[in-house]
Amino acid sequence: TLRQHVSLVALPDAGYRPRELDPRVGYFGIAFRDYSQPIQQPLVRQWASRHRIPRAGGIDTSSAIVYYIDRGIPEPVRTATVEGAKFWEQAFAQAGLPGMFRVELLPEGADPMDARYNVVQWENRHERGWSIGGAMGDPRTGELVKAMARMDSHRARTDYNLYAGLAGADASAADTAFVLARVRQVTAHEIGHTLGLAHNYIASTYERGSVMDYPPPRVTARPDGTLDLSQAYDVGPGEYDVWAIRWGYGVFPATTEADSLRAIVEEGLRKGFLYLSDADARPEFASDPRTNLWDDRATAMDFLRNQAAVRRIALAGFGERNIRPGQPLALLQERFAPVYFMHRFALNSASKAVGGMEYSNPLRGDGQVATRPVPAAQQREALALLVGALAPRELAIPDTVAALLVPNAAAVTPPEELFGSRTRPAFDELGAARTLAQMVVDLVLQRDRAARLVSFAHRAPDALTLGEVVDSLVAATWRRAPAESSRDGRKLAAVRRTAARAVADRLMLLAADTLAAPEVRALADLRIAELQRTANANAAAATGMRAERDAERAHWQSIARDFEHWLTERTLPPLTTALVAPPGDPF
Repeated sequence: TLRQHVSLVALPDAGYRPRELDPRVGYFGIAFRDYSQPIQQPLVRQWASRHRIPRAGGIDTSSAIVYYIDRGIPEPVRTATVEGAKFWEQAFAQAGLPGMFRVELLPEGADPMDARYNVVQWENRHERGWSIGGAMGDPRTGELVKAMARMDSHRARTDYNLYAGLAGADASAADTAFVLARVRQVTAHEIGHTLGLAHNYIASTYERGSVMDYPPPRVTARPDGTLDLSQAYDVGPGEYDVWAIRWGYGVFPATTEADSLRAIVEEGLRKGFLYLSDADARPEFASDPRTNLWDDRATAMDFLRNQAAVRRIALAGFGERNIRPGQPLALLQERFAPVYFMHRFALNSASKAVGGMEYSNPLRGDGQVATRPVPAAQQREALALLVGALAPRELAIPDTVAALLVPNAAAVTPPEELFGSRTRPAFDELGAARTLAQMVVDLVLQRDRAARLVSFAHRAPDALTLGEVVDSLVAATWRRAPAESSRDGRKLAAVRRTAARAVADRLMLLAADTLAAPEVRALADLRIAELQRTANANAAAATGMRAERDAERAHWQSIARDFEHWLTERTLPPLTTALVAPPGDPF
């Protein structure tokens, strides 16, 4: 069944005064070319997207912004949705606008698509997906007319999988509390978009500064080796949110508005309220390690250390306890994926420090630093942590876990949530290790990141260089495995080989990348020529039991042949790509 609702709505009257966007405060807006602008001013103008708040000698709460919650949301999610929506009641009150934002249940019989209602609507989904906050506005001014936050039902299930993977699936009120805390937070986030606010992915650097950031659950490792999830999600608006509402929704006399807005921004800058968004955080070439999706510490390195420690504990304790009695063991693989890749977003954050550059959105005279290469000591700290993630024991999957990961023949779990496999129907342990290793190596040797290392090398005498980065990766992964007779030793040797192959393939891809800087390609070529000799020497020196000796020789000879092919033919040999990791977001 398809049902269409059409609203014919008169555009708002002329009583709304547009507000010029400020790049230091995160609002969406409309952009247009104003051909009446003086030649000294930009042709393109931008106005912030906002709801109207009339004032007549004081706050008129009869004209408050009202958001209506879909009555079809099942309990207890509906109550949590109402509570999350009311974060903005707090934000408006703290911004000096008490009563100007209000939350109610949608009137009985009202259509959520009716343009007269700003609605938080429930949408059933059978797979992982995003919740979305959007609004329709007056194309002439940017004034918001109808807001709709569409909350997907599957987010709660994704979040529960993460909880069960970390804390176990035994019946407990804590799992419901964890999920409902996430519902509150994501509700506030999507409503923030409908109020005009953009993502602010640097707000985690000032302690959960905004609901417009993407928060992972805060999980910490206790000294006794257990995990603490008691502060998983924050409650209420962040300081940045209150400040942004003051800037966007404060009403001032026309003669003093510009000065008032300038004063608000200056106050926020003094408090350290920074704003960087999607274009700064999402691209694979992003350079500012402070600006990330799904991070939860003041620095990328602190976050990676925390997530790695949490992951080790969760891996060590993973087993049948992570599903409930009577559930299929096949469900364990879906629960295991977010645990094994627990630190994936922290790895991404830390990689931005390598060849990294911090920056802001400054205006002339506001005192902000425009750009600053990440200090060499911090870059090396990040590199050491990233290289550490390639250690065989960090990549390996415990035998006790692998033995439980049965095939998904009964389709218990959607296949996109599972690890890929070249050993079907068996779980592919080495394939998983290669996927994670390739993830780390590709982050470190991303083409723009490598070019920045070359470009920034002259700026400081102790600068981290691209050659040093490659050498660090090689030192961590290319050590020839000693002859091992133990099962554990043979397994770690096999895992180490997957990481060595990840480095080899990335070097060849970088050397062949016509979009990479010529200096980057040249350095990759140099290291390939040097490492070809190392690979041949490792193959000749392989010892141990016949099976292990054959595996070592075959591994190193294969790399040596691929390197020779590239160096002589200048075309890439046929490479076996790493398996695609299960999705990490949204959760």
